[in-house]
Amino acid sequence: MDRGWLTPPIVLPQHDFLSQLESIGIAPDDIKDVVLSHVHCDHTGNINYLRHARFWIQKLEYEFAFSDQIGPAVFPSDYDFADIDWHIVDGDWELTKGIQGIFTRGHHPGHQSLVVTLPNDGVKILTADVGDLWENFENEVLPGESVDDPAAMTSIRRLKAIAQDTGGEMILLHDPDMVQRLRLSPASYT
Repeated sequence: MDRGWLTPPIVLPQHDFLSQLESIGIAPDDIKDVVLSHVHCDHTGNINYLRHARFWIQKLEYEFAFSDQIGPAVFPSDYDFADIDWHIVDGDWELTKGIQGIFTRGHHPGHQSLVVTLPNDGVKILTADVGDLWENFENEVLPGESVDDPAAMTSIRRLKAIAQDTGGEMILLHDPDMVQRLRLSPASYT
């Protein structure tokens, strides 16, 4: 993949969470389930708007999130609310037909990814932070942060295998080149 950095990602006011939901006609109260990949602040910052929903989190991540072991990129004030309906899972699991949670420890103690099967666009593998960049998968390079290097590499290889076995497309959340090729709101995958 060419790393020519087409254009650096630019975050504008209309990219904030509530504006993005509004652009597709969804109110925060319409969201009933949230799958939390891990508790880094860039994945927990809007939880306050969704406290009515069920939150699905891996057992190891939940235990980590409420321990005294958290690091500087974890803000308990983003998620430590008494009214959150935590649904704790342990390992691979299924939210509903076509949405599978995959335990992908490595980047974080209880990191998880999603494999979503869509009727028109096929399998999308939401890698979360298993790998930050395409090179993490293409060249099997560890992500920028890992709490368990062997597990992180196993998770990279596992998602690659799922993509190969299903013909699925991996959707990376931090790759600046990939984000410019993805359908972004209000466009969608169906």
